[in-house]
Amino acid sequence: MNAARRTIEVAKTGGAPALGLRLRSVTISFAYALHGAAPARARLADFRAADKLVRQRFRVSRAGECRELSSGGSSFVGPYRLLYLIRSGRYTQVWGAIDDSSNRRYALKLLLPEYTADAEQRRAMEHEVAIGSKLDHPRLLGPHTLLDAKQGRYLLMELVDGRSLRELMTECWADLVVWLPDVIRQATEALVHLHRLGLMHLDVKPDNYLLDDRMNVRLIDFGLARRLPGTWERWFWKQRQKTIQGTRTYIAPEQIRRNPLDLRADIYGLGCTFYHLATNTAPFSGGSSKELLQKHLYEPSPNPAKSNPDITPAFAKLIRSMMAKRADDRPSTVSAVLAELKVIKLFESQADEPQAVRSPKDPKPNAEGVGPEGAHPEGARPERADSGRAVSLREVAPRPSAQTA
Repeated sequence: MNAARRTIEVAKTGGAPALGLRLRSVTISFAYALHGAAPARARLADFRAADKLVRQRFRVSRAGECRELSSGGSSFVGPYRLLYLIRSGRYTQVWGAIDDSSNRRYALKLLLPEYTADAEQRRAMEHEVAIGSKLDHPRLLGPHTLLDAKQGRYLLMELVDGRSLRELMTECWADLVVWLPDVIRQATEALVHLHRLGLMHLDVKPDNYLLDDRMNVRLIDFGLARRLPGTWERWFWKQRQKTIQGTRTYIAPEQIRRNPLDLRADIYGLGCTFYHLATNTAPFSGGSSKELLQKHLYEPSPNPAKSNPDITPAFAKLIRSMMAKRADDRPSTVSAVLAELKVIKLFESQADEPQAVRSPKDPKPNAEGVGPEGAHPEGARPERADSGRAVSLREVAPRPSAQTA
């Protein structure tokens, strides 16, 4: 049994939930309340019924409380009828919605009621639309339009049939493994195109990459994105950055110090993302935010091959170079990272052809190989999992998703 198979077996037997993998925790809790069933005895039909009921009649606050939308189980924001909650964040929620007049579906990003009059959050939405208007590439998913309704300001976005990489890692990492070489390259391509626009993302992480039902990767959530600072801006950068901005698990040391940033800050976040994707473990952890930030500043970058022996020495070296403490010690551009990924083998168990991602049921690529924009041929898909095993990506991916809240 090689290292990759050992890794997969551990993932499939060591901690994957038995039932209702693709349902949110609030749904599971609601199912128990409805049926009085212990987790081990809860029926799958109960979970599905609860999931449908919760999505139709409730929205979930950050604290996990359920709030009824209306007695009829539906609500409108402008002309758009809310269908289901996709995700909830500290200030916003993202909903799947439909325009009944055209029967077209969208994603709506709404400010929570307590922040609808908050000037800072309203400016943040305006900033995100300004950035999103510059994005015109299939690997980048930004908001289309900023609109106002009696419920407050909201962003209108494309609705994507997919899930975030973070969700997939949590729920079925063992089935994601077979796709990782292609997923990693697509994630890098997305950042290459963003950087060509002179934009820094500044919050690169698995949560901000979507994998759609055709196995295409999309980079989302440009709330922290900025243009490269000019000379004048660099002089006053620290004075303008009153707080540390970014996600603590993936944040670059220069972001923590609030120093002037360039595109290499995204390379650090991408390196942390690669580490997490390849090992299903964050590169650093801490008992508090302060401890975690200290590790990003001073602790040497860990060797990912120690957490997953299937990682090749070349890929481990690339990840560690991307996570160098000093920006000057990292690859100079994301394009250089992508060029390296195209010539090295990422995993020992990977096929010799780096671009050909194969499924267990399709050991030979078809004549077309990988389809346009990273889409795989219809036959190249992970094997459907049996009961009691981690669900496959084809079972998980089609849930609609959109930008993070």
